[in-house]
Amino acid sequence: MLDLFEKFLVLAYAGNSIIAMIGYAPQIWKLVKDTTRSENFSLPTWALWVWTTLMTFSYATIVNGDPVFMIVSGAYFLGTSAIFALILYNRFLRQRSE
Repeated sequence: MLDLFEKFLVLAYAGNSIIAMIGYAPQIWKLVKDTTRSENFSLPTWALWVWTTLMTFSYATIVNGDPVFMIVSGAYFLGTSAIFALILYNRFLRQRSE
């Protein structure tokens, strides 16, 4: 019984990477379409989230080595990094290029 539950947890946790990408997509799309400086998005908060997801992904790949953990933490890192990059672009570069 425990083995079946463990397999379920592995699959459910692996699904978190898909859920995360679905969750990040609306924010990414909103930032892509945003023609303002995206002041409603907190730069320090997203910087903190990029840092924490980078540390989690680094731990997963360097210390832990679990492929599922690496994929899920990598998805979180990609999502937070994409949003952070778009905030930076909108805040500091978009206005200059238009």
